[in-house]
Amino acid sequence: TITLQSSSPNAEDQEPSDSLALRPTTVSLGEQAAYDHAFNMLKQSRYEDAAEEFANFLRQYRNSQLTDDAWYWMAEAHYVTRDFERALIGFNTVVSYFVNSSRIPASRLKIGYIQYETSDYEGSRETLTQLLRDFPAHRVAVSAEARLKKMDRERQ
Repeated sequence: TITLQSSSPNAEDQEPSDSLALRPTTVSLGEQAAYDHAFNMLKQSRYEDAAEEFANFLRQYRNSQLTDDAWYWMAEAHYVTRDFERALIGFNTVVSYFVNSSRIPASRLKIGYIQYETSDYEGSRETLTQLLRDFPAHRVAVSAEARLKKMDRERQ
């Protein structure tokens, strides 16, 4: 796992609360509005702004039901701008701290993609193969298989 070394207080610097099992089961109007604001920036392709707004959300609503989604979309915003180090932090956070998150398969796919993009082909192959073992029927399995086939063709 990569950790971000920074002197500024960022959402990426903080581990999620240890009391994830105690997360509330409802989302307040303020939480939803803050999340929607960040997500709308993402939909408008304002990736840097979206990443910052998701980071703000994570600082303000550490135990929200939307925390895993916020980490995922913040990581996605970093991924799209090719800030792979920060993207990896977010995707690894989803995988490591939100064991029941529906975002785990897509996060693992993106981790495999980042490993590929950063020339860690062995790590990428391992991540994508494990993804296929753990989630063979998930929609991201098709993308994982396609990337593994591409890697096989590139080996030849």
